[in-house]
Amino acid sequence: MINPAQAAIELVLLAVALVVARSVGGAGHRRFVLAFAAAAALANLGFYGIAVWPLYLEAAATQGIDLGVFRAAVVFETLRWGVLALVLSRVALKLQDAGLPGGFAWRRGKTAMGRVVAAGVLAGVVTTGAMFGLSLIQQRLGYFDKLPWPGAYGEPIDVSFAIGAGLRNLVGEEAFARLGAQSIALYLLRNVRGGAILSIAASALIFELWHNPFERPLFLNFTGSAIFGWAYHRHGYEAAAVAHCVADWLLLAAVPLLFLR
Repeated sequence: MINPAQAAIELVLLAVALVVARSVGGAGHRRFVLAFAAAAALANLGFYGIAVWPLYLEAAATQGIDLGVFRAAVVFETLRWGVLALVLSRVALKLQDAGLPGGFAWRRGKTAMGRVVAAGVLAGVVTTGAMFGLSLIQQRLGYFDKLPWPGAYGEPIDVSFAIGAGLRNLVGEEAFARLGAQSIALYLLRNVRGGAILSIAASALIFELWHNPFERPLFLNFTGSAIFGWAYHRHGYEAAAVAHCVADWLLLAAVPLLFLR
């Protein structure tokens, strides 16, 4: 469903991305950008139309909401993420062509994709441990009462949702945070000492605010995004996307099923 705060953040990011793309110039990589956007649209169509659809049906039955509203939501989410992927992949490729780190690993010349995927898997595992550890520390310090872990208090684990979320984020949230926020931040900070670290921190903060707009921050999404940002800076988009996917699977399904039941 539409979240006004999230929509505002995305619109600002898209506006800045269009300005940056115009100022940088360079090739448009039209075929790849269109393919990437189509993949994002299809992944989100599958996620919202299949994995999330049972939740929509439950809400329609319990809250008396017409199913047409949720069908419209699926269409909106499909178009929304397709547009984000279209614009942000284009600007990230232009910045990569201009010599900035990040971008896509496959455009880095002789890149061992196996090493890229391995780095992503490792980053996903590290993210899982960091987020569980940080939330436990915050809970024990009294920052919040209940642990924000799936299944921590006996709730059912939605495996299909976890799998769908991970696959969707291969071309979903990472396109927003890495190709968009981090690439643009690095471009704006390219002449600043420590610009790479600052761009990772800036994109992680944007990701946290995007997840929890005007709510109490838990800094869990900030932590995960910072690790994904490191993977992106060192190994490219593919590593960050794999890391996010693996972390979703571990955080939302594997660890809760193995240790919290």
